[in-house]
Amino acid sequence: MHIIYRNDMTCICIFVPFKCHQNSVTHAGLSPQLSTDVHSPVILCRFPFALNLLAKVQMLHVDAQLRNLGHIDFHNPVVIQNLIRRAHNLPPLPVFRLQVRRTHLSADALRRIDLAEDRDFRKQLMVQFPDKQNQDQRGIQREFFCRICSEMLQLESGMFWHNESSTAIWFPTKPSVEKKRYFLFGILCGLVVFNYNTVRLPFPLALFKKLVDVKPTLEDLKELEPVLGKSLQDLLDYSGEDVEESLSLTFSVSWDGMEVDLVPDGKSKRVNKSNRREFVNACVDYVFNTSVRALFEEFRRGFLKVCDFEILSFFQPQEIMEAMTGTTDYDWHKLKQSALYEGGYHADHPTIVTFWRVFLDLTTAQKKSFLVFLTGSDRIPILGIDCLKMTVMPLSSSTEEHLPEVNVCFLQLLLPGYSTEDTMRRKLLQALPHSSGSWKT
Repeated sequence: MHIIYRNDMTCICIFVPFKCHQNSVTHAGLSPQLSTDVHSPVILCRFPFALNLLAKVQMLHVDAQLRNLGHIDFHNPVVIQNLIRRAHNLPPLPVFRLQVRRTHLSADALRRIDLAEDRDFRKQLMVQFPDKQNQDQRGIQREFFCRICSEMLQLESGMFWHNESSTAIWFPTKPSVEKKRYFLFGILCGLVVFNYNTVRLPFPLALFKKLVDVKPTLEDLKELEPVLGKSLQDLLDYSGEDVEESLSLTFSVSWDGMEVDLVPDGKSKRVNKSNRREFVNACVDYVFNTSVRALFEEFRRGFLKVCDFEILSFFQPQEIMEAMTGTTDYDWHKLKQSALYEGGYHADHPTIVTFWRVFLDLTTAQKKSFLVFLTGSDRIPILGIDCLKMTVMPLSSSTEEHLPEVNVCFLQLLLPGYSTEDTMRRKLLQALPHSSGSWKT
């Protein structure tokens, strides 16, 4: 099988024997016009459902690699055949070096991103801290993205509106920072996806819908602001004929500290049974579109500098969210199988045997808390849980009174040598609430 991808981003061709892909497409209930030539390619991007999430993200890299080859004539069969032979040997992406100081992380990163050229964003990212040279780039990037996104998303930054329960964020109606900052944040989020990283982004699914031109709905508003969402749903479900008299609503809404007309002179237009759906739709449109149009477009413009829209359109909104924030594909035995050991620990060491017995016996919620403790997130990178490769080592100079510690940057679990299973369980569960972990060097 060979893969070739057009650099005008209209198709992926997977060259397989005709009978094989003909059967697959027939079973999918489709009737594409396929040649009977055994070398005929399947144009897979006509059927994006056939690609898993990892394959779609990899398309971003293939596109960047092919762009580096310059103009390619995809109508020339000789050129196509040459590309097929070279498909597995495309030159690697050049490197985009991002040098930042921990003490000035956001300022350094945003300044360097602002000065970079567009083509730099589709290169292989290499984050460089002054005190960490030639170390694991995956760990360095994890630290970088977790720290800078945490700084930019916190309430004190002034960049985003937070709901009452602090479970979700959105763009503010009146920003307190310059608009350009949202453009740079969009580039950062694009770099997260392009470089196979994940970060905690408590946006509703509506953000990822809007990236691919899917309209947000009332369900998205329920996710962002449950109280308002429920009240609007209750309005739609109200069975009485006296909507106008009983509820006394007008076409205005209180949002982000302001009372806003949803239509011209909205305070004078009463909500009744016949126009209540129009009112609900207007509320949803105001929150997700009208009130934040300029800021969202800046964010989107930045994101698309890294992730081209034509490729992004192959993703479902949920897939974009998972590419950026991680998946829920938990396979705890793979986490165990991929673990590494140092400092005298090994797979058959009594402390390690006890640890895994205790860990695998935890509830799902407790295991997810351990992931937060270890990685800063309770979700799994799209490369899979086995790519985490946790390293377990003894905690230096520890006693049974010490709690386990972690170095999040390098996914190191520093585990005291507890003598009993009960102590292991008790100390591990005591440590989990300290979910910020450590970024020590």
